[in-house]
Order: sequence, then structure tokens, then C-alpha cells
Amino acid sequence: MIKFIQCVRRKPDLDPAEFRGRWQDYLDAIQRVVKLTEVVRMTSSYALAHETNALVQSARGTDDPFDAVLEVWWQVGAPAMQRLAEDDAKEMLQKTRGMLVEIIDVKRSSFFLSDEEVLIEG
Repeated sequence: MIKFIQCVRRKPDLDPAEFRGRWQDYLDAIQRVVKLTEVVRMTSSYALAHETNALVQSARGTDDPFDAVLEVWWQVGAPAMQRLAEDDAKEMLQKTRGMLVEIIDVKRSSFFLSDEEVLIEG
């Protein structure tokens, strides 16, 4: 299973509520793009505003959590990448990237492909 992961931090001038609204607009747009591929699954996650998070961060010396995480799964990555290289998909991706750079702190965010290994499934 191939997974594309976006771990994003909002721009400092955006409050969390505004970020979430604009992130949802981005999610709506990116769903239209990934549906052009043989996508298996797509999820979006937000860190909980919970005191336990602060305790864990403090105990482990970690940075603040990401504002959002997007994960997109494919059984095989090559066909998806080929489809995303076609003109119509490239145009749609360009638009979504434009939406994204307006709301995220690119230097403090991370985008990467991973090979998922399921260790426990229930």
C-alpha cells in the first residue's frame, strides 16, 4: 500500500477556526483530483485540543502537533502518479496547491510518500 501524507501547520496569521474552514475547501478540491486515480482511501485528521496532548509533548520534548494531516492511499502508486501527470489532473493539482500555500506554513509542514505496513488490524 502506498500512502501520500501531508502533515501541515497553518500560517501564523490564521486562527484555528479560519484554518479549518479553508482546509475543508482544500479537502473538497483535492478529493476531486484523487478521485481521478484508483484511490483506495483518503482521511483528514486534526489534533485534539486536549490537555493530554500538552502533557505528552512536554514529557517527550516534542514540537506542537500539526494542525492537520491528510493521508491518501493507493494499492499501487505508479498508475496514480501517471494519471496525475496528465494535463487535466495537473491543472486541478495546480489549483489545489495554490489553495494550500495560502493557508499553510510550507517550511513547517511536511509532504511525503510512504509504504504502509499494517501491524495490528481489528
